[in-house]
Amino acid sequence: MGLPKGKTLPRKKRSDDMISLAAAIDKALDELGISTWDFAKMTGAPSSMVEKWRALGIAPRSKYFEPVMSQLGLDPSEYGFERKQNSNS
Repeated sequence: MGLPKGKTLPRKKRSDDMISLAAAIDKALDELGISTWDFAKMTGAPSSMVEKWRALGIAPRSKYFEPVMSQLGLDPSEYGFERKQNSNS
């Protein structure tokens, strides 16, 4: 089946929040003098992934989001994220 000939799916746009988060990570590491390798060690992310965050402006995946925010002292709500409430509470 698929899409009609000549039609493509729209590309997913990166949100301004994701772009600003990636920029904040890069800026914070520069200002704090933390190397890519050291930050990778601190967050448990591969150093190649941290390099992509910095060089390409890619925000961290959810697996690394909380450690990144915690290590840099960034507030997730400033980047469009809120902690989900556990419905069992």
